[in-house]
Amino acid sequence: MVDRGQIPRVTPEDAAAVFEERSDVAEPLTAKEVGEALDCTRRTALTKLEALSEDGDIASKKVGGRARVWWVPVEREELEPESEAHTDSVETESEDVATGTQRREASDQLFYDVELPGDGENLKARREAIQQIHSYLKEHGSGRRADFAEIVDVEKTGYASFNSFYTNCVTVPGTLGALPDVEPPGEGGHVYQYVGGGES
Repeated sequence: MVDRGQIPRVTPEDAAAVFEERSDVAEPLTAKEVGEALDCTRRTALTKLEALSEDGDIASKKVGGRARVWWVPVEREELEPESEAHTDSVETESEDVATGTQRREASDQLFYDVELPGDGENLKARREAIQQIHSYLKEHGSGRRADFAEIVDVEKTGYASFNSFYTNCVTVPGTLGALPDVEPPGEGGHVYQYVGGGES
């Protein structure tokens, strides 16, 4: 039983989640804003933000006299327009979903076509990581960021931390939600649902 006066422990992971829940993923936040979102003190939020910054998951800079803002770095590749081929494939799959009675399962080719930053071995490893996450969802029915962190080999992807991988390869491009058999979390949610037909 939790003591009445006990305050829930806030973790760096909680602070990282605040950045993911924004509609504008590029918007910087202050420690005060993060503290308000987590219902904790500015000092507690600042401690968690500094821990994330040390791990390379977020960046910060001073603005004005003493104020400091924090944000999740986004790779330049993620800001470039998608190719026509990729856009056409997404539109075709959307039509399939709209006209079919059941969302089809993602194919191996679909994972190869996923638009992710990087090239060479890094890009290959990042695509494989997305496929591993999809396999987890198919096996368990649902999953969230913490679950995926346990199965992805971050070092192979070329990122310094799982948070960096997740932001650049999952959150910003909306990779998982674009798969035809995965339902993304609703607003403020964190859980992805597998909605494929399963084994035949």
